[in-house]
Amino acid sequence: MFQKAKSAALAALLASCLASGVAAAPVNYITGDVTVTVTGNSDEFLNANVTGLNQSNNTEVINEGEEDIVVAIRFNPLANPNQPGGGQGNDRGDSTPDEFTFIASIVLQVGTSLFSYSAQGLMSNWTVDSSGGYLTGALSWIMQPTTPLGSPLDVVFNAELFRTNQGNLESTLTISQATSVVPLPGGVILLLTGLLGLVGLSRRRRTVTA
Repeated sequence: MFQKAKSAALAALLASCLASGVAAAPVNYITGDVTVTVTGNSDEFLNANVTGLNQSNNTEVINEGEEDIVVAIRFNPLANPNQPGGGQGNDRGDSTPDEFTFIASIVLQVGTSLFSYSAQGLMSNWTVDSSGGYLTGALSWIMQPTTPLGSPLDVVFNAELFRTNQGNLESTLTISQATSVVPLPGGVILLLTGLLGLVGLSRRRRTVTA
């Protein structure tokens, strides 16, 4: 009975050591530029210029459990030149709040493979003043990217807006290691170790009986 317990304890200890040693390797990747296309607007004039930001093909390394934050999209407030009078002091800000949708995309390169991520965003209650300065706006995401098959990286577009010194608004995206990278190898090792332990106990039992 003592030998069985000892063998089981050793098998459990070995499984624990093997599982703890399995960790996702660091992922080297290159960021492409973020692209943005406005797909819908609530009125005739959109008081914003929405652009994706140039990432300059940055090379990055990310480890398991880490997150890389990338400044992704810029919302530049615009005055409406088509308002009656057209001069400073008129309602060039277009007092009607805008609501617009857009598609944002980024391509990440891992080795020689390219992985594309796209999301659909919604800007609500976007207003600017008569000089084209930002007043209000709320960003949300209707659809987040689906991780491409075979990609070791996840991408999430964030809703928080940051105001720059130039008066623009910017949002970010988060890159992390895909969660599906680690569990399978660890689970396989645990299963095989457990089976080996059972085989050892079975052989010992047959030896004692003989």
